[in-house]
Amino acid sequence: MTYEMVFEHKPLLLRIYRLIMRFEHPEQCIDQGLLEEEFKAILEQQDRETLILIKTITMVGRHERGYVYTKVNDDGSAFENMIKIKISESPEELVQKYGKYLIYDKKEDIIPLLIRRWIRPSFIEGMHILKLT
Repeated sequence: MTYEMVFEHKPLLLRIYRLIMRFEHPEQCIDQGLLEEEFKAILEQQDRETLILIKTITMVGRHERGYVYTKVNDDGSAFENMIKIKISESPEELVQKYGKYLIYDKKEDIIPLLIRRWIRPSFIEGMHILKLT
C-alpha cells in the first residue's frame, strides 16, 4: 500500500468523505436511511484492495490521535474526546505503517466495520491527517 495508490483513489475517497460529512450533519440530510444505503452500496462496489485502502485511512484516523474517555454510562459506553497530538510521520509513512497490517483482511469483513457509525469520524480524521481534504 502506497500513498500514490491512495492519491489515485482520491475522487472516490472525497465522495465517501462528503457522504460521511452528511451523516455528521443530520439537519442537512433528508433521510439517514437513504444515506446508509448509498454508503453501503458504494463500499460493496469496491474491490478488496480499495476497501483495504479505505480501512487504512480509517485506521490512521483512529490510531494516530490520542483519546480520553469520559462520562462512562451504566451500559459501559463512554464519550471520547480526541487529543490533537502532533504527528511526526509523513502521510506516505502512515499509509505504509497501517496498510501493511491489513493485507489479510477479507472484503466481507471490511464492509461491516466501515458501515458502523462509531468508525465514520475516524475516516474523516484520517483524511485530514493524510492531507486528502
